[in-house]
Amino acid sequence: MFDEEYLSLPKKNDKEIISFFEFVNLIVEKSVNDDMDTLLLNERMVVDRRCWMQEEYVNKINKKQKEGENKNLSPESATLEVPTTSLITFLKKYVDKDHDFGNFLQSRSQTVIYKVNAKFRGDPYPGALVAIDYLQTRNGKHIDDRDKNLVLAWCNLRYNKENDSLDVIESKSSINDFIYSVNKVRDPKKCSLSRDDYSNLEKEHIPRYYMQVKHGCMFSKKKELRVYSSFADAIIFRDGALWKEG
Repeated sequence: MFDEEYLSLPKKNDKEIISFFEFVNLIVEKSVNDDMDTLLLNERMVVDRRCWMQEEYVNKINKKQKEGENKNLSPESATLEVPTTSLITFLKKYVDKDHDFGNFLQSRSQTVIYKVNAKFRGDPYPGALVAIDYLQTRNGKHIDDRDKNLVLAWCNLRYNKENDSLDVIESKSSINDFIYSVNKVRDPKKCSLSRDDYSNLEKEHIPRYYMQVKHGCMFSKKKELRVYSSFADAIIFRDGALWKEG
């Protein structure tokens, strides 16, 4: 319902609107009294609000359970474990038939794929990728201490057991979304990563480019690019892929 005096705005006597302005007044009061050193998180108003939000979250989850909706919100629910041979088969589409993939990926018999069927972006996916690394692939302290490969797929895909392949079902992102994002470093003139299009990459240089994304322009890349290139042994799209070979 909208307010009769302030058109297109909620009613001014709505309890949520009142709570909002009480919070704004609290911040103004603390600022005027030069009392911003006191943590807002310790204020009773904020504590009560946080508890209310937690209760609302639980209630919504319980409602979804009753309605039979998928209640598993863990990023693990979007993972798929497949034989590494199927990953290599998928990557072969982007190189010459005699390309040597080396031992890096093939030394691990299984691969965990984190499926992100969304527009290419940052949060929450960098954190989710790191969580999956620790939960499903890591067997040591170092990022390379894995007994399974970790792949980030910007698409929904399925494993075809009959021919040991990966089939893209649906996708909202392109490999060029990644390429364009890499191009937007703070000072592109000082970064040798600029490419107009994925098709401009020579096939044999794809792993080298991915390595440069990981190690190059360290302090000018976006956070998500640093995380994706560091943690993902390969990143695949419906129309291209990048991967490590050492």
